[in-house]
Amino acid sequence: MEPRLNIITLGVRNLRRATVFYRDGLALPLSSASVGDLKLDAGQLRMS
Repeated sequence: MEPRLNIITLGVRNLRRATVFYRDGLALPLSSASVGDLKLDAGQLRMS
């Protein structure tokens, strides 16, 4: 079985700026958003 990480939670000071970075800069699709909360879909993202 390959180790997996399913959810990462980040606290940010500026949600609007973080949204622009992750959605527009890293091209992660927005899966949902509400006041003070943002969910992005990283799909099969691999990090090293």
